[in-house]
Amino acid sequence: MKIGTPSEIYKKVTHEIESIIDAFKSKKYADVDHNALEQAITRLEEMKSKLSLELESLNENAEWDVFNIAFYGETNAGKSTLIETLRILLDEPTKVSEREAFDLKKHEIIDIEENFATHCKLMEGINEGYSLEVKNLNEKVDLLKIDICEIEKNIQCFEEEMTEVENLINEKKKSSVLNFFRYIIGILKEQQMLWDLKNSIQNSSFTLNNLISQCDELEIEIDLRSKEMNLELEKMEKISLKFKETLDQLNEEILLLSDGAIIGDGQSDYTRDVISYNFSRKNQSFALLDLPGIEGKEDLVMHEINSAVQKAHIVFYITNKAAPPQNGNDNNGTLQKIKKHLGQHTEVYSIYNKRVKNHQQLRPRLINEDEENSLVELETIMKENLGNHYSKNKVLTAYPAFLSVGKNTQEAFLKAQEKFLEKYHRHDELLSVTQVEQFANWLVDDIISECKSKIIKSNYNKVSVRLSDTITSITAVYGELRDLKKLLDKTRRGTVNQLDEAIIGLKTNLQNAINKEIDNFKRQLREKIYLEIEKEISGKVFKEIYEEILEHSLVELDGKMNKSIDNVLNDYKENIKSVIEKHNRYENELLDVYSKRTSLNRESFADLKLKGVDNWQGVIEVVVAIGGVIAAILAGGPLVIGLAVLAAFINVSKNLINLFDKKKRIAHQKSVANKSIDKTSSDILKSKLKSVENSIDELSKSMEKFKHDIRKPTKNLDSMIYILKEAEDKMAIIQSTIIREGVR
Repeated sequence: MKIGTPSEIYKKVTHEIESIIDAFKSKKYADVDHNALEQAITRLEEMKSKLSLELESLNENAEWDVFNIAFYGETNAGKSTLIETLRILLDEPTKVSEREAFDLKKHEIIDIEENFATHCKLMEGINEGYSLEVKNLNEKVDLLKIDICEIEKNIQCFEEEMTEVENLINEKKKSSVLNFFRYIIGILKEQQMLWDLKNSIQNSSFTLNNLISQCDELEIEIDLRSKEMNLELEKMEKISLKFKETLDQLNEEILLLSDGAIIGDGQSDYTRDVISYNFSRKNQSFALLDLPGIEGKEDLVMHEINSAVQKAHIVFYITNKAAPPQNGNDNNGTLQKIKKHLGQHTEVYSIYNKRVKNHQQLRPRLINEDEENSLVELETIMKENLGNHYSKNKVLTAYPAFLSVGKNTQEAFLKAQEKFLEKYHRHDELLSVTQVEQFANWLVDDIISECKSKIIKSNYNKVSVRLSDTITSITAVYGELRDLKKLLDKTRRGTVNQLDEAIIGLKTNLQNAINKEIDNFKRQLREKIYLEIEKEISGKVFKEIYEEILEHSLVELDGKMNKSIDNVLNDYKENIKSVIEKHNRYENELLDVYSKRTSLNRESFADLKLKGVDNWQGVIEVVVAIGGVIAAILAGGPLVIGLAVLAAFINVSKNLINLFDKKKRIAHQKSVANKSIDKTSSDILKSKLKSVENSIDELSKSMEKFKHDIRKPTKNLDSMIYILKEAEDKMAIIQSTIIREGVR
């Protein structure tokens, strides 16, 4: 198979598989069953359809120009934290742009914060100026109010004195005519005092009014100044609000530009989409793929994971546990997922991302002896499940590394960063102990440097794995068919043996039945004739009675023998019925099981159903026919044989019988009867046993064709095994070509 350009691998393999199937369709097979060929081709086409879909998916997700590195692992294992740190260290273009924008935004925020602080100071100064001015005015008002209060008190005192003076004047003008005339001309001393008080009240009132006017004017001024201040402060507050809104907006914007935006918040399934980050180092383009976790709600992310794994050329399995991945129930554990997802890859690494949340956990050695031993076990398990595709383990801690290089304005980040820098005073010192910088250098120097050959090797290997799965499926099918053939052959040999044993049993049972009936016949016949002989009968009477008794006994023997033979034949029929039904039942169970195992239709095994076995009644008819022959042979001769033997004995001895005396005659008659009975029984037995032998031979011949059908090779099954094996061999050749081309 000539592949041409690497990207043609998918179409080329599909074309080769189609060519294999087309060759089966067009080739003329002399010893292959046509139905079996159709069934095998149908099964191969089903496998080809599945393989074509998988190759189409690989083709859609394949990447030939950019080297893709997938970060795969458990939920919350720190995949995104490590990737974010690598983006910073390896100057990923979008990250560089984000950090530059972050710095610009940071300076913008600082400038605005400084302007805002200046504005707030100005606002504070204005507020203080207005407040001082209003305070001074209020103090003046307070002083005026004190003066007003004093004057009001004075006026009240003057008014009280006036009242006293007026009362004194009224008393004095009434006291004498002289005082009255003095009152009239207004020369009373008290009158002068009254005028002075009135003048004082008048002057005080004037002063009071002035003070009140001044106070009102000041209060108006205070009100005006307060309004002016409020208007000014309101304008300033609006400016402050704009400052705050601008800062809030900038803080939101800088948060989006901050490092760590892709890092999860601890919630399951934080990452649901596969995100690709593109890099360029040493004239090589590569991408880091951030995959969703494999322990969350997999139904939400499984398609994304599968597509990314198909796209990747190398995979890093990230775990935060210094322990091997575990098997789970229902084949759904972490280890099963790793084997399922990563089994197709040529290069897999495990990364122990140690969870470190405080600087006390950062010792001179990043991991302790227990962790180191656990990681050895992890590597052993990974090697057992991924074979030579698994490379090795790397140890690092991503979170402190991120803190050492990250730019972020969030309080939690800044506090955590500050705590670590309390011990490691320089950022580069903290970064060095995390091993992430060393990992980044190894990634560029050792992994990326050979990415072109790794791309071809990885993509070819994925096709090889898919083809291997198809070959394995074919192997499994024809392996199951071989097992089925072995079981069928074993079952059919067992059935044939049981049928042979049944015929042997039939022969034995017939012989036993005949012997038993003849033994009974001899005993009963002897008892009957002895009873007559004891009556001292003559030779002539003896002959007549014996002939009569014998004839009657032979008729009875004939009936009993027929009945015994019928019983034996019925037992035989039930026996072979049971054998055949058991055979049918077991074969049907086998065919049902293996049709499911091989995904072949039940009709694929049509030729495996035995025509004779499927209808045991046909066999029974053979048995009945042979049984009829046996019955006829056995029942057709006892009377003739017995009478012939009797005549010979009677003719030889009839003259002798009359010469003997009574006792001798009785003894001689018994002797003649015994010889006749023994001879008759012996001849009948020989005749019947010979008939049994001949009949069993006939039955065996009749059963031979039926047994031949049972032993008949399963041509359909053999044909499917042959075709599937040939398909496997041809696909193995294609796979070998792919493997060879992939490592050039």
